[in-house]
Amino acid sequence: MSTIEWQPAYDVQVSRFDEQHKKLFQLMSDLHNAMKEGEGQIKLAEIFNALTAYTTTHFSDEISLMESMNYPGTAEHKAQHDNLIMQVGELNKKFVKGDGVVSIEVLNFLKNWLVTHIQHEDKKYGLFFNSKGIY
Repeated sequence: MSTIEWQPAYDVQVSRFDEQHKKLFQLMSDLHNAMKEGEGQIKLAEIFNALTAYTTTHFSDEISLMESMNYPGTAEHKAQHDNLIMQVGELNKKFVKGDGVVSIEVLNFLKNWLVTHIQHEDKKYGLFFNSKGIY
């Protein structure tokens, strides 16, 4: 099992969002490293707390800028965020209840998030914002 490391190809070309995305990569790396040490389950509570803070701040920042710039995909993007928040919540509930959430499930969720949401959806708004002079 390997983790995904930040590369310039992941840039959405909006610096504040790229910096926030790097924090998500760091969370994934932290979890991966804890798993290699056999402490993935121990690290999960911290990861869930960080993910909750991350999604609250980052998603709010993205949507606020989208709304202020009249980004045409705002409603769809917000719906995707809501779905990601729901998935994090469901994983966290399973973890808290002891229903078998394992660190690998969370790691795979984070990897999927990076591949499908950031790489495909966030790249779209990057081009839009750049055309409006926001980098």
